[in-house]
Amino acid sequence: MRAVISVFCITVLMVLGTLQHSVEGEFFLDKTQHNQSFSPVINDADESENYTLVYQLDIPDVANHNSAAISYSIDNSSQIDFSFDRVAYHLELQKSGEDRIYVYVSFPALSGDIEDIGVPHYDAGIVYQQLIEDLHISSNHPNLSSIVSSDSGVIEFWPSNYGAGNEIGVPGADSESYDFGDDSFSGAGYGSMQIHDYNSGQTLFSYSGWGDGNNANDLGIGNNPDSNGNPDWTFASNTADYELKSMRIMVREGPPIPGVHVDIDSPQSHQIIQRQGNDIGQLPISGYIDYDYDFVSARMIEIDSNGSNISTPSEWHTIHSSFKAGGTFFKNIDVNTGWYKMELQISNQGSLIETITVEPIGVGEVFIIAGQSNSANHGNTTLTPSDSRVSTWGADGWRFATDPLPIATGNGGSPWPALGDNLALRYDVPIGLISVGWGGTRVEQWLPDDSSSDPLFDRITMALDEVGYLGARAILWHQGESDLASGTTTEDYTSMLNEVIMGSRIAAGWDIPWVVARASYLPGFTAENLAVIVDAQQTVIDNDPLTYLGPDTDNLIGDSWRYDSVHFNGEGLREHARLWDLSISVMMEDFLGWDDDGDGVENSQDDCEDTPLGEPTYADGCSDSQRDSDDDGVSDDVDLCPGFDDTLDLDLDGIPDDCDTIIDSDGDGVADNLDECEGYDDSIDIDFDNIPDGCDSIIDSDGDGVANNLDECEGYDDSIDIDLDSIPDGCDSILDNDGDGVNNSIDLCEGHDDLIDLDFDSIPDGCDSIIDSDDDGVADILDKCAGFDDAIDNDNDAIPDDCDSLIDSDFDGVVDEDDICPGFDDLIDLDSDSIPDGCDGYIEDSSTEESSSTITSFTSVIGASLLLILVALLAAMLIRKGGDESEKELLDSETFFDMAEKTQTPPLDEGPDSSLIGEIKDGFEWVEHPIGSGVWYFKDKQTLQWIKH
Repeated sequence: MRAVISVFCITVLMVLGTLQHSVEGEFFLDKTQHNQSFSPVINDADESENYTLVYQLDIPDVANHNSAAISYSIDNSSQIDFSFDRVAYHLELQKSGEDRIYVYVSFPALSGDIEDIGVPHYDAGIVYQQLIEDLHISSNHPNLSSIVSSDSGVIEFWPSNYGAGNEIGVPGADSESYDFGDDSFSGAGYGSMQIHDYNSGQTLFSYSGWGDGNNANDLGIGNNPDSNGNPDWTFASNTADYELKSMRIMVREGPPIPGVHVDIDSPQSHQIIQRQGNDIGQLPISGYIDYDYDFVSARMIEIDSNGSNISTPSEWHTIHSSFKAGGTFFKNIDVNTGWYKMELQISNQGSLIETITVEPIGVGEVFIIAGQSNSANHGNTTLTPSDSRVSTWGADGWRFATDPLPIATGNGGSPWPALGDNLALRYDVPIGLISVGWGGTRVEQWLPDDSSSDPLFDRITMALDEVGYLGARAILWHQGESDLASGTTTEDYTSMLNEVIMGSRIAAGWDIPWVVARASYLPGFTAENLAVIVDAQQTVIDNDPLTYLGPDTDNLIGDSWRYDSVHFNGEGLREHARLWDLSISVMMEDFLGWDDDGDGVENSQDDCEDTPLGEPTYADGCSDSQRDSDDDGVSDDVDLCPGFDDTLDLDLDGIPDDCDTIIDSDGDGVADNLDECEGYDDSIDIDFDNIPDGCDSIIDSDGDGVANNLDECEGYDDSIDIDLDSIPDGCDSILDNDGDGVNNSIDLCEGHDDLIDLDFDSIPDGCDSIIDSDDDGVADILDKCAGFDDAIDNDNDAIPDDCDSLIDSDFDGVVDEDDICPGFDDLIDLDSDSIPDGCDGYIEDSSTEESSSTITSFTSVIGASLLLILVALLAAMLIRKGGDESEKELLDSETFFDMAEKTQTPPLDEGPDSSLIGEIKDGFEWVEHPIGSGVWYFKDKQTLQWIKH
């Protein structure tokens, strides 16, 4: 038994050890897998030791990330619970039989959202198309290995199709090929995940074509070496060429990224503000902040065309000065003509939260351009301004004015980048150009009341809305060719163009000047045909003092100027721009006018001609006493809450709501923006559930989820009913947790049925340490003979007599019920008279004894044999019972077996003298030797020798 227990214990220890090893092994494997995944990055870029791996993408040959979830092999994004200030991308590629190439690129994070750094699939809503700075680069590619840092990065992440046009004006980009300056479209499509360095003209890495799943995707490090391909690998369809293609995306823990939680609507980078007659422009500063703030201020720093500071910063202008729990801010500030960067500071309770810089920003001249193809992007050569102060505006905001300009139709060149250079040189001011032209259109299609599905006049009003009141110097009009072809008369053209001009001034809210080109040329028409349109244009110019003479482009004909006899080539575009510059210079002379009220603003631009003497004025010629900037009916000089409506005072405390630190309409001491129960007292909360009673659908004073009016046990939790009697315990007079009909207070055995007492000892069985149903002193679970006394074992064979199928009290091999001579050996019959000697009153003489001795010996042998067989049967029964026997029973059985063996071959043992007479007990003669030693001997009945027990 001890051996069995030992084996069991050893087995348990081995199993536990195996389990522990397995658990430890699993953690070790996870850690190993992470280290194996990240080790190539650490080996390639020392900087990466400070970064955390977020994603690993084992790039498939063909993928459709726009319609299927991205299957990253490692995705730790849910575990990134910290802010980060930089992101990094690592791409490694290897073709069969060639060396591995890699690139590592990190730069300041463009978003604080971890979901925004992965593959820019459509559902993620990620679009990054911008210049980036502070790039750290590590690569073994021969064209990239010398680039370790860069401030000339370009990121092109989007889920859509794209064109080759240089949409954001990346310096040096080619609008004819897919490179580091392309044109993203909307929606889901081809997909691009590219980062470039425009200074070197190199693609750092490119993964594209993953958005439609039709063909193998595009993948590369450095520029595509195939001269017939695109430098950025677009349409390469080469992912299957690589046997190793793995991208890892990481972040570096750091403080929140400045500006990520602030949206600046105005000014934007490259935005141009129209200067007024006093060489000052009104710069609108507006945006949204999504955290608490109480003070916003801004200052301007003048810079040169290279971005270097050329003046000391201006004074700080207060933009907002009252507490807001997040929200918008807005104010116009006056800025002198020039090229600037703006610093915006945001504070709360005296602590500076962050400073944001927007650059470059210009105050100069702004022109809106409309018309047909030669006013749009239909030249065969794209132009790029040489002066960085030339900007354009489109759906994605302001940017550097490289062709094609963003709103006009066509993907080619226009004269406007060259015009921007000419104007910037002539006036030494920043130039803004907004081109809205549409190729092949007639003047009729530009009418304000056009009811077609795509009214072109809306393009003019869109531009006017962007620049605002007095926000442009003039609208430049170049159109007429389509009207020549359609046969429009002079009178009709004149009428319709006048209507377009008048409509623009109504939409602008002021008399914006126009400059109209004389343009009508198409090959195959006579001079008389051309004059029909040109005369109409001249009539409009002559009859409106604010419509000026534009260039005569009908003289720019032939191969020297036009590549297809209609649209301009490169030289034609530049000459077109030069003629426009001359026309605009004539118009500009008219804007050097008089200032009758002496406020520094010329009459033509002065909206307030009678400004009180000595009062400071703004760019529009109005002083604070003459203007109402927030249109609340209160002049700026007495406005209590500038920028907001002074008449809005919901809590009637005399402080306009937008400048009121606490607006408390219901007078409960809680500001409306924090009021949980508007119109009721937030402090009244009977049930203390943090919901004011006036807005509480359930008033539950004891917090048990049951409204007071339905509460069965007020002041206690109705759901607590341990004894399940449908009476909450707090109001239950009798608690009987174990359901035995006995109250908890007098329950003898809590958790068990007090009525169950199998052994009738007044101790419920659930709490009874010994359950002894037959009252023999042995617990039922250990009872050998249930229902009987285990202590009664007359034949000492460890089997209680009531369960013993063989009882032999005198150990003579004869069961008691068949025993002839109980207490004596039935086999000893010296006189062979069939009466055992122990019960024989007369035993014959010696002669008879001698003759019967042989029989007696034979009978003894038979008896001994029967005894051995009996013992064997008993042993077999014990073995079959196996684990049901206790250790004590096994030991008793072994002792009995030993006694049977010793009876057969009694060993000689030094003990009591054989003549010694012992005590008869259980049919044997017993003696303790030495007396008091506790060692007992019994006398063998055949040998009459003492046998040690």
